[in-house]
Amino acid sequence: MYFRKKGEKWYYTIYVEDVYGKRRKIERVGGRTRAEAKKKAKEALKEANEKILTSGPKERTFADYIDFWLSNYAEVNLTQFTQANYTMILNKVAEALGEHPLSKITSSMLQDYLNQMKRDGYACTSISTYRAVITKVINDAVYTYRYLDRNPASNLHTPRSDDEKKHIKVFTPKEMKVILDYFHHGKDLYVPIRLGYHLGLRAGECLALSWEDIDFDTNMVCVCKTMYYNGSYTDVMHRTKGKRARTIVMDDTIMKVLRQQKLDQKKNRKKYGSRYIESDLVCTHEDGRPLCYYQICTFNKFCKRKNIAGTFHCLRHTHATMLIEAGLDLDYVSKRLGHSNIRTTSDVYLHTTKKRDKNAKEIMDHMYQQP
Repeated sequence: MYFRKKGEKWYYTIYVEDVYGKRRKIERVGGRTRAEAKKKAKEALKEANEKILTSGPKERTFADYIDFWLSNYAEVNLTQFTQANYTMILNKVAEALGEHPLSKITSSMLQDYLNQMKRDGYACTSISTYRAVITKVINDAVYTYRYLDRNPASNLHTPRSDDEKKHIKVFTPKEMKVILDYFHHGKDLYVPIRLGYHLGLRAGECLALSWEDIDFDTNMVCVCKTMYYNGSYTDVMHRTKGKRARTIVMDDTIMKVLRQQKLDQKKNRKKYGSRYIESDLVCTHEDGRPLCYYQICTFNKFCKRKNIAGTFHCLRHTHATMLIEAGLDLDYVSKRLGHSNIRTTSDVYLHTTKKRDKNAKEIMDHMYQQP
């Protein structure tokens, strides 16, 4: 669904399916304002869906329905960032189950898919995300579009192992030395690794960080953007995962790293001349090209090769754990990480808060020793 203004009127364009599952483009006048056009578009879309329902049943595949849902729901109601994530997830689901007729999708098929993810080594958090997306899509097929008279996703669960660790992975000082010895100054990932380790930034936040976000006079950085991958290209969204910009203080070491990076980019502009790719981004290749997500995968592969358990995101966990163990308030750490509330921080870093409770008990035991 999209809108355009022609003269004094706004036009809307929608895509609907006929009873055979073929997409059809409809463009009509929506009114004199974009709001009027959007309202008319939703009404037209609803009317088209009702016509499909009254035209008799048709056999469509699960993959056909996923394409329909992405076009008629995701593109209309979700942010670009969420659309990209949903599309990536649902494309993988379609690869496994897409050829089955939608009416033949069963609870056991969906649960078997989630169970296989567990066997393939996916984390429970990732499987939970897949389960939530699948449930939303199937729920809409039942309650919104009336394509199904039963709900095969009503009782899906995330498979968990009895011996699964309940805490997040944190790099040890020895592991960090191995990482920083290899990804030293001059390597493409040196700066984003430092940003994750010193500031607790997510990968997308590191890659989207620009020089205008950094204030060298006050030692502060504004984290307000994220880079994402939609399956075919990368883009920058002017908001973070937590939907709120946050301003955090930088330590002297990361300040030194960033000053050197700015100086390196200046030297490389002269070195490459007209071949240098201009941007305001902090994390770039030597020729100015922005770093992308496949470079992050390089870090993860390095850790696996060196038998270091963890991924790029564990730099953020390491940063947070170090701050908490150093005695900083959980509320401060929560705001620094950009969590929506302090409970999220407490739940994620439960292993650290338990350690603090143990230390507190030892202190109180000493304080209240009977004379």
